[in-house]
Amino acid sequence: MMFLLLAIAFCSCGGSDITLMEDVNISSWREDIAIAFYNEEADAVYDLDIVLHVNSNYSTRSQQMILAATSPDSLSTSEVITVQTPIIRRAPEASAKDIVIPYRRGVRMAQRGTYHYTLRPSTPLSGVESAGIIFKPQNR
Repeated sequence: MMFLLLAIAFCSCGGSDITLMEDVNISSWREDIAIAFYNEEADAVYDLDIVLHVNSNYSTRSQQMILAATSPDSLSTSEVITVQTPIIRRAPEASAKDIVIPYRRGVRMAQRGTYHYTLRPSTPLSGVESAGIIFKPQNR
């Protein structure tokens, strides 16, 4: 059963990073997560990172993921990316942690409006509690 809860953006005004995440099925993540990012300024440039909130059951070092994006004018693109993650070493009772994986640098969002992203692993993945994208505005 997939838990669909879109996280609230953790940001404040003035160029802070924006993190958008969605909860996934912790025993076997296999469905798309959906991220909607509202770009407030035409020609804004961002660095994008993928973020996985994982627990001690996460043991994957390399995973292919499918990431699709749709711009406000309905231009769509999709790609398969290989995500490399470190080995998580901690006691079983330790809490979960975030793994931040660099994705794209200098992404120009030409239009103002909502950009839609979907992300999913190409094969089921266990130990992931939530996944998402971090949008880091570049200084102009």
